[in-house]
Amino acid sequence: MKAQTIARLSLAITILAFLVLYIKVAADSAASYTSTRQAVPGVFGHNTANGDGVFGKALTTGRGVLGVSESGAGVEGHAKEGRGVVGTSDTKAGVEGYSNDHVGVWGLTKAQSGAGGEFHNNGGGDLLRAGAGGIFRVSNNGDVFVRGQLLGAAGSQGPQGPPGPPGPQGPPGPQGLQGPQGPQGPQGPPVRTVAVCGGGTGSTRCSCTGREIARQVSGITTPGCSVTSDTGTCSIPTGAIGICCVCAP
Repeated sequence: MKAQTIARLSLAITILAFLVLYIKVAADSAASYTSTRQAVPGVFGHNTANGDGVFGKALTTGRGVLGVSESGAGVEGHAKEGRGVVGTSDTKAGVEGYSNDHVGVWGLTKAQSGAGGEFHNNGGGDLLRAGAGGIFRVSNNGDVFVRGQLLGAAGSQGPQGPPGPPGPQGPPGPQGLQGPQGPQGPQGPPVRTVAVCGGGTGSTRCSCTGREIARQVSGITTPGCSVTSDTGTCSIPTGAIGICCVCAP
C-alpha cells in the first residue's frame, strides 16, 4: 500500500511539473531555435492541410515576420506553381523593399514570356510611380509621364526657321498657245523700184543690178508681159519672146 501511494505521488508531481513548464512556455511566447547544419533550417513549419506552414503576428507597429542575413537573403520564398512571396496590407504597402547600399526591390525571371516585374492596379490608379511627387509615373492606360509631361505628345510649334537654299531648276514646261497678232509696225523707208524688160531667145533672168522683185516671162505661146515700178513701166508685146522684171537697189 505504501509503495502504491509513493508511485501515485510521484506521478502527480511529474504531471504538476509538466503543467508548470507548459504554462511557462505558453506565457512566454518568445522562442529561439538554433541549427548548426547548413541543410537544417533553424525553424521549419509544415502544413499538410493546405494551410500556413509558418505564421507570424505582431501587434501595433511590430513585424509579423523578420528575416536577417549577413550576406545571403533575409527572406526567401519558393513555390513550384504559386507565388514565392506574397505581401498583403489593408491600408499600407503590401511589400516594401529597403537597402542601404543596393536596390530596394530587384526582380529576375528566366522565362522568355515572363517579365522581371509586373504591375496591376484594379482600382484604376497608376501602374507605377517613382520619385517624390511622382516624377516618373505610368498611368493605368499605359501613358508615361515624366515631370508631369506626357511622353510622345506633340509639343508647341517652334519658331520659323531660316529659308533654305534655292533648289535646282526644273525641266521646261510645255509650249504655250499662240498669242494674238500684234499691231502693224511702222512703215519702213520707201524703196524705188525700176522696171526692166528684155528680149531674145533663152532669156530667163532679169538683168537687175540689185534685187529682183517680180518677173514675168513672155513666149510664142503665151501673151506678152508688162510690169510697173516706181519709176515707170515696160512691156513685151504678144508673140515676142522676152522677160519683164521689177528690180530694186
